[in-house]
Amino acid sequence: MPHGYCDIHSTSLHNSPKDFVAALKRYVDETRADIIYMNDMTFPKGVTLEGDIFQNRQVMFCYSKFFNCIFDKCHFFDADFSSAKFLNTYFKLCQFNGKNLSFFNAEFNENHHSRIFDHCAFLDLDRIDLSQLKWACDQRPFASSYFSAKEIDFNSATIESSDFSIGLWAKDNQVFNVFHMILGNLDRLILSGIIFSGNFQFANWKQEYSYVPYLFYDNINFDQMKSAKFLDADLTKTTFENSIIEKIYFINPIWPKKNNRNILWNELTEPLIINNAELRRLYVQLKKNCEEKRDYDTASDWHYREMEARRNQIENKLKPLRWLRRELFSFIALYKLFSNYGESYIKPLIWLVALSLVSSLLFVKSGINGCNNYLCVLIYSLANMTFYKISDLSSASIYTDVISIFQKIFLTVLLSLFLLALRRRFRR
Repeated sequence: MPHGYCDIHSTSLHNSPKDFVAALKRYVDETRADIIYMNDMTFPKGVTLEGDIFQNRQVMFCYSKFFNCIFDKCHFFDADFSSAKFLNTYFKLCQFNGKNLSFFNAEFNENHHSRIFDHCAFLDLDRIDLSQLKWACDQRPFASSYFSAKEIDFNSATIESSDFSIGLWAKDNQVFNVFHMILGNLDRLILSGIIFSGNFQFANWKQEYSYVPYLFYDNINFDQMKSAKFLDADLTKTTFENSIIEKIYFINPIWPKKNNRNILWNELTEPLIINNAELRRLYVQLKKNCEEKRDYDTASDWHYREMEARRNQIENKLKPLRWLRRELFSFIALYKLFSNYGESYIKPLIWLVALSLVSSLLFVKSGINGCNNYLCVLIYSLANMTFYKISDLSSASIYTDVISIFQKIFLTVLLSLFLLALRRRFRR
């Protein structure tokens, strides 16, 4: 075992930061292992680690404790800080490389520095594990740092900072003064279950990337945040499962489309990622979100999707019967068929024309007194629909009377749907 290893674990050195750093350098120089183990260590107060002290080797800091420490321009390779505790410790101009970086279950407590990760670079990593991170200090996490990683996982992290903003693919230096966490070359960002009560902001620059990342915002209560903003966000591969999103302020978002209407990405996956009940809940929140901002056109899309999810909730053990109920034999299916859930005033008009033509054909079969051609029957049908009675024309049989009654019932329904859709259109 290298002598330096014994030295850095010697309690006599813990009162001398300089001696500790010297012992650490000696240990790194003497050991030939690819991995430097510094697990479960308590670093002496006031120690400063600088530059390439770890010689580009993997370093393990699991369960270690850092008090009043400084990492200044350090280079880390596949570093693991899982369950480490940091008190008044910060990283300045550090660089993190390798395949994986882990701060899983790490704790950042009271800190007197304005930035804890000050202009650090997380470069070309496959995965950054920040899940269950506990950020119990007011400083902004990862202030003005740049991340280049395929996947960043904040799952179930707790952040008590007053502000937390993320910018994707921002290369302009001015952006570093605006966003606290700059992400590049990202494939997956997982923020599911994050607990945060301050000002949250997420943005991405569409001109800066050629593909869209997967964004997971599941199990988050955005309503408990002071504010939540999504700026120019491309949400075509984003999921909000089990989240409360009604109060999010969306500015120029890009949603996935289906049949020229906005839709959540969950519905475009095979198989369906979340159930229709959850989809309906999310669409209701998005609809209310847009209505509060008077964005009624987008609210129309979410209303349509909400009703679609509701219709798809209809179940039956027999698949053919389930299809028939969803597509024809239910009130909600007919509501879609005749007016797109009250969103189309064109459909009721088309059905009114169809009603007039079909009724005319039926009247020809049942008979009209005083009519000897189809044009006359058509006039009778239109008059009946407008509740106007032509004295020279009358019903020739009870079948004509029955057809007339049903014609007026359908007329009333279609006119109601037309007026409802028209009211929504003018309200917008």
